[in-house]
Amino acid sequence: MQDFDCLLVKTAPEITLKSTHVRKYFYDKLVKNLKGAFRQEGITGTRIARSEGRFYIYAEQKNIRKIAVLLGSTFGVFAYAYAQSFTSGSLKDIAGKVTKIAETELKKMGTFSVRAKFPNEKNFSSKDVEIEAGSAILAKMPKLKVNLGSPEKTIFAEGRQGKVWVYSELVEGPAGLPVGCQGNVAVLFDGSKESVISAWLMLKRGCSVFPVADKKTAKIEKQLETLVRWNAGRKFMLTQLSEISGLIEKPDISVKALVKANETFSKKIEGEKSMLTVPIYEPLLFFPKEMKKQIGAVLK
Repeated sequence: MQDFDCLLVKTAPEITLKSTHVRKYFYDKLVKNLKGAFRQEGITGTRIARSEGRFYIYAEQKNIRKIAVLLGSTFGVFAYAYAQSFTSGSLKDIAGKVTKIAETELKKMGTFSVRAKFPNEKNFSSKDVEIEAGSAILAKMPKLKVNLGSPEKTIFAEGRQGKVWVYSELVEGPAGLPVGCQGNVAVLFDGSKESVISAWLMLKRGCSVFPVADKKTAKIEKQLETLVRWNAGRKFMLTQLSEISGLIEKPDISVKALVKANETFSKKIEGEKSMLTVPIYEPLLFFPKEMKKQIGAVLK
């Protein structure tokens, strides 16, 4: 979309299922993570508005695409779209503005559909918007045909809080839960790709990851670098295995679990008495090989 002025973000459905209090906590974490990532990239002048299951990120045109890249590695984001927003008006006014946007989006298309969602509108229904906007588009572009089953492109219009957002393509996000909403875990790194995947899976479940290694190596440092963008741009603090008790005993960290990908550290872990006080997770146990490959490809 050429004249987009915001990014419409659909949050992960799993968050919507939470209670009101927990949902607000998760949304607050997601906003904090987004703003942190923006700061790391030097992106300023943004504004984030919220509604149920949606975030609307407003920014200067030059920053919109930079933000979109960040959304692609932000856990808690189910999907996002480049959108154009305007103040809600009458049914005819909305249809006219949707049509103006559609003229650009449907230039090279043969078939289209309009999908609308106006859950709180009292004067007309979502179906009314679809019919009115679809008719107006056909009047402007008579060569087009409506195809509700498998159109070449769909124009989406959503109305909430007195505003309308129009977009034509949703980009899939990583879903999951916002990093930092589920407590701290220590993840053992031995240089294998499995340890990186294990850390990524814990980040996706909303955990804050504290990497632990027998010793610091260039390979492990490089692996941690690949995970920074999934951690809202925050760098990791690497702890040596011999000092792991500090991660458990320090009140400001107090990791609640140890995560390992294989048996490399088993004997050394058994020698650390403090490890007996926290559960040990193995997220890759029985994990499908094909899914490991898919995550590995994402992390490259």
